[in-house]
Amino acid sequence: MDAETVASEATEIEANNNNNEHIINKDNINNDNNDDDEGEAQTFYRPDLPPAIYRLVKKLWNLLDKKGKGFLRVSDFIRLGTAMTEEKPTIAAAEMQLNQANISGSGRVDCDEWMGYCERLKSMPQDLCEIQLTAFVARLEKINAKELSDLTKIGKKGDMAEAREEAAMEREIARMMQQAQGKKR
Repeated sequence: MDAETVASEATEIEANNNNNEHIINKDNINNDNNDDDEGEAQTFYRPDLPPAIYRLVKKLWNLLDKKGKGFLRVSDFIRLGTAMTEEKPTIAAAEMQLNQANISGSGRVDCDEWMGYCERLKSMPQDLCEIQLTAFVARLEKINAKELSDLTKIGKKGDMAEAREEAAMEREIARMMQQAQGKKR
């Protein structure tokens, strides 16, 4: 093997090792305290971000992917836009943001795409980035809590309507039974 081939292979091995630094265990994405994301079988891209910012990016992912689907859709980007601006963005604005992150063209953003999309944050001053991401997380937590509260209210209304229907049905059955007993006599 000549010196040029050895140098080329060494450069390739070094590049692969550097690329592997950005691979982490998918199972650890939900563990906000885990910075040592070393590889098990399922892995995803780990952006080159300071640990504090990376934790906040993971937290945002978990809040946006609250159902654990493994991807984000336009509705999730509407919630993100609301958390960022404190106003509900248009569907077009949310679609534009999704399309910026959606490298695969699938119409949804998976965790790898999200992490890659968030890597642009490393160009921001770290303290400003942490402050903004912390605010986005807090707002998104409030948005999620309100959505849960609204769904709970809807569920309670549904339960009340069901109870009214059941009571009406019981009254109708009782009336029909009284009517049937009156005819027997």
